[in-house]
Amino acid sequence: MIKTWSSFTEAVTHAFESTKAQQLAFEQLKWYKQTVNQSITQYYDKIIEVCKKVDSAMPDSLKLKYLMVGIKNSLKMHVTLQDPKTTDVFLSITRRVEDTLSLTSSNNDMHPDHITINAVTHPKPLTQPFTQQKYSPHSQQPYRCYKCGTPGHYAWDCTRTHFG
Repeated sequence: MIKTWSSFTEAVTHAFESTKAQQLAFEQLKWYKQTVNQSITQYYDKIIEVCKKVDSAMPDSLKLKYLMVGIKNSLKMHVTLQDPKTTDVFLSITRRVEDTLSLTSSNNDMHPDHITINAVTHPKPLTQPFTQQKYSPHSQQPYRCYKCGTPGHYAWDCTRTHFG
């Protein structure tokens, strides 16, 4: 029971701070993605930590969904095919896949005769390509009458009389 003003303000502040912190944690959980240089263990620890901030009693199945949504695309297909049912199984599978992928990429780096097909580069042309100019009536001189020399009309439309 609250008997003093200071204990009342402290209780209200604590209640609203925890709600705000919980909302921020939930937003982070919705949008958090594994970064390029982040190991799966670091990612897993971060997601589990944020899940606890959102709801300390969050079911394992919901934690697993949040984990699956944010993993790197390079891992996602491999992990989805194995269909983990718990967060512990998820961590075990993703560690194994991550280790396998890093091993195969380091093996490819050791073979200098390995050709990467998807990384074709094309030399930049030495000359600028020809660009055809389009006709623009504003860029040319106005047309002139051949009879009187005045711009803006043609000779067949000329109304000036000429004395020759």
